[in-house]
Formats: sequence, C-alpha cells, structure tokens
Amino acid sequence: MKQFIIRNVLIPAAGLALAVAPLSAANKQQKTDGGKDSIEVVGYLAAGGTGQRNLFTAEHWRRTYLYIESGESRQITIIDVTNAAAPALVQQVKSDVTGQVGDVVGTEVLKIGDEPAQPAKPRTVSILSFADPERPRMVRQFMNVTDLLRDRSRGLIYLVNDQGLYILQEKPAKDRELDDQYGAYVLYNH
Repeated sequence: MKQFIIRNVLIPAAGLALAVAPLSAANKQQKTDGGKDSIEVVGYLAAGGTGQRNLFTAEHWRRTYLYIESGESRQITIIDVTNAAAPALVQQVKSDVTGQVGDVVGTEVLKIGDEPAQPAKPRTVSILSFADPERPRMVRQFMNVTDLLRDRSRGLIYLVNDQGLYILQEKPAKDRELDDQYGAYVLYNH
C-alpha cells in the first residue's frame, strides 16, 4: 500500500485518512501553550462532478492555478487558487488528446500517455485529532473523494469530490520555545 507522508499528517492511499500525529507529553504542553494544531477548510468551489482526478498546480505570472482533469469527459478545469479562501473558476477546456496532465507552462499543457483515463475510485478522507490522546476524535469527513494534492510550499491540500473542490490548510500550533528564542535573538543581536 502506498503512503504519502505530510508534516504531522499521514495519508494512507488505501484509506485516505488525515491524522495529526500524537505529541509527546513535554511537546504537547509546549504546543498547547501556543494554540492547537489543525487542518481546516479555508476555501470551497462547487466544481464537482464524477471522475474528477489528476490534480496539478502551476504558477503563471505570479498566480497559482489548479488543474483538475475529468477522465470521463477529457475536460480540464482551471481554477485560480492564488487566494485559497476564494478560489475562482478560470475556464474549462475540452481536449481530444488522452492522457494525464504532466506539466503546465502558461497556456501550454503537457499530456502524458495515450490510454483512456480510468475512472477514479471514490474514497473517504477523514481529519482526525489526537490533541487529547485519551479521546481521539474525528473532526471532519469528506465522502466520494476522487483525488487530492498537497501544495507543500503553501501548506495547502486540494481535495475533490462529487460536491466540488475543498482547499484545506495546515495550521500548526505556535512553538512558544522557538518564539522565545527568536525574540531573544532579535533583542540581543540587533
């Protein structure tokens, strides 16, 4: 089984469950003082449909775009996700060329493969909280997820299902010790 490791998040490809890793007692107290770790929905766009998969992001003229393929209709949906809280549909393009998006440069798209796209098997994705190790709880669940993509540079996770595009954001707790060290560095070294 494939597994994708995300900072403080585990996504098994078979079960697709998001889970915040348990913290040690010492680290838990330190993190708790600065807030709590979370994965939150920060944006949504009703761009759902069956068979949406093969998410791909690209930068073009200081904008970030998310490309979503629909295997059944060979349609590519382009969404401006520069502002994750307000994703905007740019356009939907239909292509007779089969394969998956491999790269995007501006208005050029590289398609890989010549086999018809296989429909994605819908899965359930859950956000689990282990903030209280004695009482773990499910924070949120997304049904019929056909694909997800992690944008490491922005701390975002794009997730598509039959209802649309959800944009999740990692929000790690503030590290008080690190903040104190930085404050001391700025105070005494500048």
